[in-house]
Amino acid sequence: MLVKGLVEELILYRFILPHSDRVYVQSDFMFNYMKYKRINPKLMMVVPIGVDLDKIKESVQIEPKDIPQWQVLLWLAS
Repeated sequence: MLVKGLVEELILYRFILPHSDRVYVQSDFMFNYMKYKRINPKLMMVVPIGVDLDKIKESVQIEPKDIPQWQVLLWLAS
């Protein structure tokens, strides 16, 4: 298991990411981590996932719609 993980890390950080046209990261922390892994910062773009509730005005009220035929998809990333 350890060897498999190390091989996958080698392939990802030495071959796939350095030869990508664009690398999207989820946070400034991940951006800095990728720089540490020697990924070109010019290739990376931070795309935060989530909502800053402090920036949403209280006056904006949206009523949830009950649409029973819709499926809910949840994506969790670490």
